[in-house]
Amino acid sequence: MTDEVVHGFIREPNGNHIEVDDLAAGTAAFQGTRPSTINDNGEVAGFYFDSSNGVHGFIRSRQGEFTTVDDPNANNGTYIALEQGLNARGAVAGWYNVGFVSYGFVREPNGKSITIEPLVSSPFTLVGGINAGGAVTGYFVTSTGSTSGYLQKPNGQTTFFNVSGPEGALGTPAFTLNSREEVTGISVDANGANHGFIGFANGYIKTFDAPQSGTGNFQGTRPTTINDSGQVVGWVLDSNNVAHGFILCPR
Repeated sequence: MTDEVVHGFIREPNGNHIEVDDLAAGTAAFQGTRPSTINDNGEVAGFYFDSSNGVHGFIRSRQGEFTTVDDPNANNGTYIALEQGLNARGAVAGWYNVGFVSYGFVREPNGKSITIEPLVSSPFTLVGGINAGGAVTGYFVTSTGSTSGYLQKPNGQTTFFNVSGPEGALGTPAFTLNSREEVTGISVDANGANHGFIGFANGYIKTFDAPQSGTGNFQGTRPTTINDSGQVVGWVLDSNNVAHGFILCPR
């Protein structure tokens, strides 16, 4: 990125690198292509900045064909989720902006877009993950300015995640989920420190702190992924603001 233009890539198991550059992406500083997720079929999704700094989602097939993803309601950008925005069926999830209001969305493989809006009055809703069955997780901003996590099934049934007490004083954003609809994310305490959690479809929440977790602002435990065995991986920011990776194995 010597020219400050962002270029994506895929590294294959044999070590080969494939460039991922949407042809519609801009070529000025900080424009370009930003892949964010890959599925088991080798399809890649992400978003790109065009020559006017507009933001558009994309899907790249294994054969190198690009499909632009612009939610039909968007007028200020469409983003694909950063950690789990593409499932094996080719459905993508993320969020789009209408002015300064953000809405979650799912785009089905046939091109149909569905808005995800657990709290209609929220000014910001994000979808962080979609699983193979089409269930999604993410978070939204509440009327008090804190965040609430959610799990929404394809039939619209929604479960909310909110860690009570001081440990969840500033909110409970959820990020990703597995095929069993187990969700992982963080609760943010009054000091701004992060604590990991696993949430279940019945609303039960189990919190955890990885070793070396700091207790200051932005420090603590930050899960990123949960697999079908319930194992969680992520990173920890310690009291010296040094990052460490972790794996949580269920007992």
